[in-house]
Amino acid sequence: MLKNNIPQRRCIGCMTSKNQCDLIRMTCIKAYNNNTNHNPLGINIDVRGIYPGRGFYICKNVSCLEMAIKKKAFQRVIKGPIDDETLNKLRVDLVELMD
Repeated sequence: MLKNNIPQRRCIGCMTSKNQCDLIRMTCIKAYNNNTNHNPLGINIDVRGIYPGRGFYICKNVSCLEMAIKKKAFQRVIKGPIDDETLNKLRVDLVELMD
């Protein structure tokens, strides 16, 4: 008999594995130049899980968000820089989504 497996994903803030449905998915928005270089432009919050691209997850609490920002997890995951304006907008959007 087959058992239903629930996909597990790891939070980039606290680095614990949880059920995928208990986390918030985000994707990286990238711009491609001449099909050789890519520069990260920002981050999409992907509530429905439909955006293409590299996805990463964060817990639905503010402490994991602050921990991810403090240890520069967003920059590490998208392999590029993120400006402070983008991080502040992301913080506001995620806090609003978590409430």
